Amino acid sequence: MGVDSPSASMRALDWAADAAALHGLPFRIVHASVWERFEGAVPAEDLPEGFAEAALLQ
Repeated sequence: MGVDSPSASMRALDWAADAAALHGLPFRIVHASVWERFEGAVPAEDLPEGFAEAALLQ
């Protein structure tokens, strides 16, 4: 489920969560943001070993 605009997406998110609960299905909400907007660009070679894999597991 992707969410990109405040009002319409939140209604869609509510609907999807309710539908999953009604049918007893798992539902995962994933948040993503542009890192550079807050911290500035970080070249991939400057990231610690295994950083991306560890982030995906959280």
